[in-house]
Amino acid sequence: MWNSWLRGDIINIIRHTTVIGPFLGAVFKVLNRGSITPVFLDMWNSWLRGDIINIIRHTTVIGPFLGAVFKVLNRGSITPVFLDMWNSWLRGDIINIIRHTTVIGPFLGAVFKVLNRGSITPVFLDMWNSWLRGDIINIIRHTTVIGPFLGAVFKVLNRGSITPVFLDMWNSWLRGDIINIIRHTTVIGPFLGAVFKMMLFFYSRKEAWSIIQKMDADHARYNALSEQHKEIARRHIQDTQYYSEKCWSITVATCVLTFPLTAVALTFYNYACKEDPVKYMVHDIDKPFSPKEDRFSSPYFEIMFFYMIYCGLFYIISFTGFDAFFGITINHACMKMELACRTMEDAMLQSERDGRHRRMLDVIAEQNDLFRMVELIQETFAIWLGIIVIATMLQICNCMYQIIEGYGIDPRYLVFILGTIAHIYLPCRYAAKLQGSALDVATHLYCCGWERVNDERARKMIVFMIARAQIPMKITAFNMFDFDMELFVSILQTSYSMFTLLRS
Repeated sequence: MWNSWLRGDIINIIRHTTVIGPFLGAVFKVLNRGSITPVFLDMWNSWLRGDIINIIRHTTVIGPFLGAVFKVLNRGSITPVFLDMWNSWLRGDIINIIRHTTVIGPFLGAVFKVLNRGSITPVFLDMWNSWLRGDIINIIRHTTVIGPFLGAVFKVLNRGSITPVFLDMWNSWLRGDIINIIRHTTVIGPFLGAVFKMMLFFYSRKEAWSIIQKMDADHARYNALSEQHKEIARRHIQDTQYYSEKCWSITVATCVLTFPLTAVALTFYNYACKEDPVKYMVHDIDKPFSPKEDRFSSPYFEIMFFYMIYCGLFYIISFTGFDAFFGITINHACMKMELACRTMEDAMLQSERDGRHRRMLDVIAEQNDLFRMVELIQETFAIWLGIIVIATMLQICNCMYQIIEGYGIDPRYLVFILGTIAHIYLPCRYAAKLQGSALDVATHLYCCGWERVNDERARKMIVFMIARAQIPMKITAFNMFDFDMELFVSILQTSYSMFTLLRS
């Protein structure tokens, strides 16, 4: 790039930056977790206000730091190895790649130990202990930090992982094989969605953390409630654990594990029962720059097979966290509504006016806290809900086209369609549940027994509470359209319309 600059070859400089830019960005994200960002932000603000002295002051610290990082990471030793590994990948020399990994692996491990000094290990230990004691809230709290970190490491260390799929899609585009492109998109789409979901959750981590703190505080406060109120809380928590956690985890695991289990079963059947056995990949993909038959040669087949199983575990972890968290928050909001209505009924049974007023003020405070929590839910999930609407329509359409116009009816894609429908059904169902529960609050407040109480102040308070409860409480996607069961039906209709258009 320097020689190109000297000879004025701007085109070559731009060509190199398309490779260097993402690499430096990825290294910066992994190595520099928030340590140097405030300095750069202050330098940027200083530039905007013309404070050159402050910029120079920062460079006296930033310069040696970047120089030290550059010297540690780029001593000239590892770049030729990566280049040779890439050339070996292009010519299909797997043996040479494995030979290099025996040197690169310990080097990356040493860098990881130096940069991360065991910082992430206690987090995983705490998540494991939380899993053993059933503390799902603490696990979700840790994933808000671990998810983006692992995503950044995954992008840096795993640069060639998805490349064969894109290369195969490009070759399919050149030869006009639309069926194969659509088959790949059914796998690539959720993968990219999972990566984007990590980024989105990291972006809205403050709102998500506020929701978790509210839920923790509510659960701690519910321990001091009466037994009738505890029974309501237990029922909602059990419902959340069963539907939002267990059933959803089983659904995701079934959709994902169908692919590797089918490949294992078919390969075992062929080698056990047929004279000329055939191997089956988890997701059939051609070996780059090689004949189609070479994808079944060793050790490429075994490496890709186990790597795709690893990707399947990545899918399961990604789709059982953020997606289930939405259902957990909605169920908690519905629980707060029912407990508030029950507290109002208890307030109307109070014989003392002061005690009744205290109970009603508790209900008002709970109602205001509920509204703030729903606002946080809206801010946290608005973008994600809009994206899954679009992604679900495309995914259902792709899977249907793959089954009808592809290589025959494949049970894996049938299961995938059912999982995709469940993926959009549950958010719509939860949003409709929140909307219905919010509307029922006004009815419960009206039927709480206020007519039996001779308290003008209490009756006036109830009037305002009923009026506020009659305002619809909705969850919107992109702050544009409401999430409810009507949207779910509309998504299925639109998906089928897109499918018929694609067939024509």
